[in-house]
Amino acid sequence: MPELYPDIWRHIASFIPRNDLGRLAGVNRTFFELAMANWKCVKFSTGAIQLRFLERLCDPFLGKWIRSLTLILYRNHGPPRKKVGNIQRRISSLVSSFRLFRGANSQARRQRDPEPELFADFEEVLESIAAAAPQFVEIRELSIRCTWNLEPSLTHRSMRPLVSAFSSAAGIRLCCLTLEASLEELKVMLEQRPILYSLEELNLVFKEESHTGNANSGNQSILVDIIAPFIHSLGAHLKTLSIMSFCKREHQELEDFFLAMAPMNSLIRLDIRSAFIRPSRYPRSLTTLFTENLQHLSLPVIPFKLHLEPAVQETLRDWLLLCISNENLFTGLRSLEIYSTKTMESIDITLAYIHRTAPHLSQLTIRSQPLQPNKFSILAHALGHCHHLTDLSFNIHRLGVVVFDQLSRELPYLYRLCISVKERLDLADNSESTDLKNRYYADWNIKDIWIKNSDQNVRRDVMLIIVRSLPSARYLFGVPVSA
Repeated sequence: MPELYPDIWRHIASFIPRNDLGRLAGVNRTFFELAMANWKCVKFSTGAIQLRFLERLCDPFLGKWIRSLTLILYRNHGPPRKKVGNIQRRISSLVSSFRLFRGANSQARRQRDPEPELFADFEEVLESIAAAAPQFVEIRELSIRCTWNLEPSLTHRSMRPLVSAFSSAAGIRLCCLTLEASLEELKVMLEQRPILYSLEELNLVFKEESHTGNANSGNQSILVDIIAPFIHSLGAHLKTLSIMSFCKREHQELEDFFLAMAPMNSLIRLDIRSAFIRPSRYPRSLTTLFTENLQHLSLPVIPFKLHLEPAVQETLRDWLLLCISNENLFTGLRSLEIYSTKTMESIDITLAYIHRTAPHLSQLTIRSQPLQPNKFSILAHALGHCHHLTDLSFNIHRLGVVVFDQLSRELPYLYRLCISVKERLDLADNSESTDLKNRYYADWNIKDIWIKNSDQNVRRDVMLIIVRSLPSARYLFGVPVSA
């Protein structure tokens, strides 16, 4: 049995129900490791977790198998559940063990008279997880997602020690932390200043406050006084920082926020997707995070639902031009995602960033208005200087054979191509189809091609017409062509 590859055994185990696989754990080491693999990635909601599952999760033996833990914080507002004491749990466990010796009729009896499942309440779940956290010595990823119904007076006390329980002081080597919560909820979880010496990736999602009475009091700024110092404490080892925000803040507060985070010299990947930046000005202090070591940058920092307003476009244009005016920035970027506005200077901004990043750029995503043929020709020529570019995504007004001709000539080593087309693409029976059938891009190394219309994948029959001209293509939308 053990002579088979582990991947084959994992595939076989995928057909075995989880409870049955647990019963097979004692067969041999192979089945034991397959059964324990179910505990490497654990995800559950605090609104519906059985006491039996919670007890197993907090078992010291199972704790060392957990690598990834995702908590969805949800509190039921129904009548309080009856709490079960430790003595009653032990009696229930002894009764369950005794039933193993009652013969074959016991299973039929349990099916006829099933026992009611006991669920843990919100406070009990968080207290148990916080107490058991030091046992998760091999955990590497932790995600905490707060839902809309967490009333401060009922939940904040239990949430306060949650992140700190996974600190390095407890011997945990956490590498990735994801927190999705309102600013007030983040304050509760981070105000104890958790120590995370091994953290390399931090993902923050700032949600809107779900309770009107939960506004920040006085002059204290949660961003500046709580969140920024926490991020700054990770600066010596943090390599990836992602911030997505859906809450509006004052401009000066954002200036102080980004300034308080710097410097972060070890940062390699930065992703800022922000709806909290007001149209009036963009924070200049954000540029303090653009260090020489930065290799991956995502800057679609335009506020959602405001992208059509001219004032927003113009202020974003000025901010992007301010960033690129510093000749020391972005010289070592390997991947770039940028929204270059819908102003007249959009193509000039895009070209400026391409020229600055050309020596090392391998992945480029341009989020802008669909390019007209004349502007695409300029863009394609500029991309020809990016000799390491293997992944390209952009928007275009109309897709024709000329686009493929230019890309194959300027970027012969492109591996993945993603094009979003504004006009409806139909190559079933027209001149474009005839021209494309007569093309054969033998020297183009492209392997994966994505073409979309209005965020929808183009029909497979249309894609197959394109693929016939691309002998090196092996994937459509990331899936093998033969699939």
